[in-house]
Amino acid sequence: MNSQQLGSILGIWFAAWAFRRRYELDYPLDREMQMLRWAVISVGFVLAQIPGPNAKWVRFCGGFVALGFLSWPNFAYYTSRLFGRKGTGRE
Repeated sequence: MNSQQLGSILGIWFAAWAFRRRYELDYPLDREMQMLRWAVISVGFVLAQIPGPNAKWVRFCGGFVALGFLSWPNFAYYTSRLFGRKGTGRE
């Protein structure tokens, strides 16, 4: 990942963070939800770095999912609820 990519990612994250913070949109994440979030972000960005012309959809999907989880932590909250775990946030 070069500095231009990192700058773009951080720009998107910062804009999303400012919006979420201003309107208090985030559910509080417990430790398991935070681990899920960062695991998905890590795997997604690793997939986004796969080289080769045949892996463009893998790179796109990996980057898109990673950026989604990075920009909106509630994805981890809803994913954990989807698999049957009750959240600790606003109900």
